[in-house]
Amino acid sequence: MPYELAPAAHTGASVHVVIPAHNGGDQLLDCLQSLLASTHKASRIFVVDDASTDDAVERAAARFPDIEVLRNEKNLGFGATCNRGIQQAIEDNADYVLLLNQDTTVASDMLSRLVACGREYPAAGCLAPKTLAPQPMPD
Repeated sequence: MPYELAPAAHTGASVHVVIPAHNGGDQLLDCLQSLLASTHKASRIFVVDDASTDDAVERAAARFPDIEVLRNEKNLGFGATCNRGIQQAIEDNADYVLLLNQDTTVASDMLSRLVACGREYPAAGCLAPKTLAPQPMPD
């Protein structure tokens, strides 16, 4: 059964997630799986493919058909790739935009906690979750 994104009315706040992707391999799939298990569902998920040469984005799109893939014709680099997804989220009037690296997995309550923090501090220009790394660190 494919995952369906929740409409903003059901989640209380629209969160658009931007994942810049370049040759993400299985890490991109793990990232998306963790994000889609969130208690606060993202309204839209953009995977911005920065001219990958592997098949990770295609596998992600096949496994998670509700994600939206934006493709760069050539490798534009991390900043420009992020900006492309952010621009799309702004055009869609997202309440919140989350930048998420393709090698990240998230706790199921991360989005709901960030939205709650955003509501508590509406003047904040930027919020970020606590980042943890596995121990020992992988190569």
